[in-house]
Amino acid sequence: MPHIRASGLAKSFDRTRVLHDIDLDLPEGAFLALLGPSGCGKTTLLRLIAGLEVPDAGQLHFGDRMILGPNRFVPPEDRNLGMVFQSYALWPNMTARGNVEFALKARRLPAADRNARVEEMLRAMGLVHLADRRPHELSGGQRQRVALARSLALRPSLLLLDEPLANLDAHLRHRMLAEFRRLHAATGTTFVLVTHDQDEAMAVASHIAVMDDGRIQQVGTPEDLYRRPATPMVARFIDHGITLPVTVATVRDGRCDLTVGDGALSLPGSARPGRGWLCLHRADLRQAEGRGHLQAEVLSQTFLHGRYLTHVLPQGLEVDSLSVAVDRPLPVQSRIGIDITGGWVIDRDPQGPRRTAPAAMVHAHA
Repeated sequence: MPHIRASGLAKSFDRTRVLHDIDLDLPEGAFLALLGPSGCGKTTLLRLIAGLEVPDAGQLHFGDRMILGPNRFVPPEDRNLGMVFQSYALWPNMTARGNVEFALKARRLPAADRNARVEEMLRAMGLVHLADRRPHELSGGQRQRVALARSLALRPSLLLLDEPLANLDAHLRHRMLAEFRRLHAATGTTFVLVTHDQDEAMAVASHIAVMDDGRIQQVGTPEDLYRRPATPMVARFIDHGITLPVTVATVRDGRCDLTVGDGALSLPGSARPGRGWLCLHRADLRQAEGRGHLQAEVLSQTFLHGRYLTHVLPQGLEVDSLSVAVDRPLPVQSRIGIDITGGWVIDRDPQGPRRTAPAAMVHAHA
């Protein structure tokens, strides 16, 4: 399974730069999700890996083999990869069996081996009883499984998935995510998934690359991105995070002594002394018994999951509002204290160094 290394990949369309100096180092057998808002460049990066686009600059290696580089371009059919598209791209005049078999015929696999491979894939994807149906006779989830079986029948070392669940309802997406996890564990194939859905990425990926404006902001495990964001964009993007402006007084042993509002805190982080961001999630906030770290005015409340989700305006901070779950209804315009129970501190300077996951896992720089 390939160890994927990209360095300095750049791509423009009509003089508009859509990828900026992408560096990526992905270990063998990983499941990488390219995650980010629409237009961030994730599909373009996937198409560069697939060989469906040619970069303006940079190099791409699969293990020790150069795929892209100066005077070097390996075409898609010679990259030993499979690809599943949002549209499935099945041949409408062929049965499910015929679609799975088609690429094997193109590879001129002997008939006996071809038939055995097709049966293996149909069984693995639960399609044996549907083998003689054409795509229009199958549900969306069944068509998706045919597309997966067709790609995996080639036994690729790399499987690329371009928003493959976008056309499925919530129930089918949940089932297909479980199928992706099973197939990844069973085959050891390196998977790269493009998605804008955080829940999809968090559910299946061993590594996630968060992209924005044609750059990789951070690569890491789902826990890395949630607990240790490297940039304000990642902090705000992952699980609707919050960033509060703080002043870092001192840093020692990986902990930052800081002030936020009226409170003093010591929290883990990567910031240097000076202006910083405290990166939080709703779970890191609770109503204080006393004054707390922050004073806030109640704006509104919603009863949700057995508690009162309370939207408040913090005093003395450059933020519009915060949300904290409390146990009882509170009057609008009343004042409460809020305690901060956790978080991660980063530099406020957007030009500061981006820190990513540990070197043994994955590297990325933008």
